Amino acid sequence: MRKTDKKIEKKLRDALTEVCEVTLKDIVGYEWITHKVNYQQFPASLHIECAFSSSQVVEQLKHSQEDLRLQNIIAEKLSSVGINLQNVNKQIKMVVK
Repeated sequence: MRKTDKKIEKKLRDALTEVCEVTLKDIVGYEWITHKVNYQQFPASLHIECAFSSSQVVEQLKHSQEDLRLQNIIAEKLSSVGINLQNVNKQIKMVVK
């Protein structure tokens, strides 16, 4: 990993940690957030997963459009540290783990 990649990784981790802490308080059934990235194709290769306790929680989230709100929170937080997602709907997923 190059030095610039390490700096981006730190920004990513810090931003996603902040989102995680807020989301744990706000959304019942939310468990954690993680990301995968290929720095050779950054930021298009960045994929973020928000994990939930059950498929019912994810369905309820989508029904109330809270998933869109969570996507916006993540995108805005990343943007505030200079990381702009190219396609939020494809790069941020709600999953059951």
